Parts: sequence; structure tokens; C-alpha cells
Amino acid sequence: QGPEHGLARTLHGAIPTTSASTATDTPSTSARPSAVTVRALTGSGGSVFGIGSDVGGSIRIPSAFCGVVGHKPSAGLVPNTGHFPPAPPPGADYLATGPLCRRVADVLPVLRVIAGPDGKDAAAGPLLLGDPASVRLDELTVYPLHAAGRVRASRRLQQAVDDATAAVTEPGGPDGHGGHGARRGTLAVDLSRRFELWTAAMTSAHPQGYGHILTDGGQLPLGQELLRLLLGRSSFILPSLVMVLGERVVRRLGLQDSRHLSRIPALRAELDAALGDRGVIIHPPYSRTAPRHGSALLTPFDFGFTSLWNILGYPVTVVPLGFDDQGLPVSVQVIARHGQDHLTLAVAAAIERRFGGWQRAEPSPPQRRQRPAALAHPVA
Repeated sequence: QGPEHGLARTLHGAIPTTSASTATDTPSTSARPSAVTVRALTGSGGSVFGIGSDVGGSIRIPSAFCGVVGHKPSAGLVPNTGHFPPAPPPGADYLATGPLCRRVADVLPVLRVIAGPDGKDAAAGPLLLGDPASVRLDELTVYPLHAAGRVRASRRLQQAVDDATAAVTEPGGPDGHGGHGARRGTLAVDLSRRFELWTAAMTSAHPQGYGHILTDGGQLPLGQELLRLLLGRSSFILPSLVMVLGERVVRRLGLQDSRHLSRIPALRAELDAALGDRGVIIHPPYSRTAPRHGSALLTPFDFGFTSLWNILGYPVTVVPLGFDDQGLPVSVQVIARHGQDHLTLAVAAAIERRFGGWQRAEPSPPQRRQRPAALAHPVA
């Protein structure tokens, strides 16, 4: 069973896969059950590429969990025509449709096919899609960013950020190996209010609420559905009901305050000025590698690593660097200002060359409790 509209960051039910996830790890988050499988299929080598949608991380988080490349394009680069639920303005500015591939080089051919105005999605404009091959890496400034406001990434992902940064900033050797001589910078911008900013943007874009979408325009009696869920009779899964509950709490607390909305364009202008046309951020895609099924619900603010870039409209590429000590993929995000998709792809390709890119994952099997010896070898 797939999560309704993908806001659960987890998959309900068993889909056999030899991608990054074991039977107890979270492989994906998705907008549709069919798209849930494409992350695992791409990660296991069963699919050349897939198409996903991303309003808070639904391309990038599963790409990181499954060890594949995922690209969230700049806002307006790819039409969202046919997406369900539809995203009328201003929500269309936060939703992005993009590819998931095994290799960075596979992203651009897919983007060239799906990008550009289609005459149906008014939010899709004639943005220029640059060429990653034209990017001079030694002229870039790289800004490593380890935390998502008040949420810190695991030590392994913090190390991945440092390793990816070094792959681009270290001097290149005479044999062609080593880094690319980019400059390392420090980003002096306050990014601490990610959850409040994203929540304000989402509630403003969908004033009728997530329950209205789940019920196809109706009202969702939350208390009744939670009780029905306990009895196994609800039409909705727990993560969706938790999302509705959280949304209602947010509205009560006033986190959709217009002050947060007014902060978004100011923050975008500040970051645009800091990054310019030759700056990229390297950032974890989540707080940790693929968590156990259901455990992501216990850390609901961890998607702040990805959600901020939706409301800013920035392009982001997720690229794998290898595996942790449990055999689970480790990845980073490469982020640039709006319209600089070719920049994130060029840097992601350099990181991929250093660390080898996609590899078929062989995670450690979950530990099982062994039976006592007397039961394991009964006496005849």
C-alpha cells in the first residue's frame, strides 16, 4: 500500500527489492504507489530512469535512501501537467517534476525531453537549460552546510558533506586525479526557520487543507478516522492522518503567519546574492541514511533538509558517495540558485567521478534473535 500523495516518507507493505533497503528499511517516498517502486527499481538496476514529483523532498529523499541520482529542477523548468493532485498557483511554484537515474549523465537527456513550456501549465516558463560541460569547476565557490536549522545530520552524513566538498575544492593533481580547485566558502545566511517557512507556504497554497485533498473535496472527520484506523477499518493510512493532525495543529499555532510568507522572498534574495552564478551548497538530503520502516514518523522535522529548496524554487541534485557501515547508501545534495540546474549537475558529476557513483547495494540483513539452544536442537 502506497502512502497517499507521498507525505509519509515511507512505504507501507512489502515490495521485494535489492536496492538500498532491506525488508525493514525505508526505500522510498512517492506521489503514487507506482512511483514508489521506481526508486527501488532504479536503485536495483531494474529501470534506466524514472519520473517523480517533489514538493518537500519526494524525489531527493528516496533517491538518497536507494543510492541513485535524483534531480529536482528549478521551479517552472518542467511542466506539472497531469500531476495529481493538481497544484494551482502559488503551489505550482513549490512542486517540481524531475528524473531519477543511476548516473548523473542520464539526467540531462531526460530533462531536455520534459523541460520547457507545454502550453498547459502556466507556471512552466521558457527557462534556459544550460550545459554542465560548460562549467569551470575551478571558478566555483562551494558552501558546505551540515545542519538543517536546529536539526543536525548524523556524523556519517556530515562526513559525506566534507568529502564531497573536498572532491571539488582540493587542488587537482598532475595525473588528472584529485579535486578541481574550487574555493570553499562559508554561508552566512540564517536558515533556521525551515519548517515554519515551508508550512506557511504550503498552507497558503492549499488553504482548504490536506484533508480536503484526501477526501476529493470533502471534509475528513479526523477523530472518527483515527478510531476506525485502530479497528482496521479506515480508508486512510496512519501517516496521512498524522499529516492532517499536524496541519490542524499548525493552523491553531499560527505557524502559517504572513510574517513567515514575507520572509521567503527576502531569504531568496539573500541567498541569490550569496551564491551568484558560481556558487553551490553541499548539504545532507536527510538526517541519516535510510531509517527503519515507520521510524521517520518519530522525526517529522527532518525533511527540513530538502523542503526549504522547494519554496525557494532552487534546483537540487542528489548524488551517492558510497555506503555506511550497514551497507546503506550515503548521498549529498548539490544546490544552486534558480535557473542554475547545469551547475548542480556539473558538481554532482565531479563528485560521482571521485566516489564511483551508483553501485548495487548489498545492505546488511537485519539482526534476528536466535532461539535458545534447547529449542533450536530439540532432543528426539
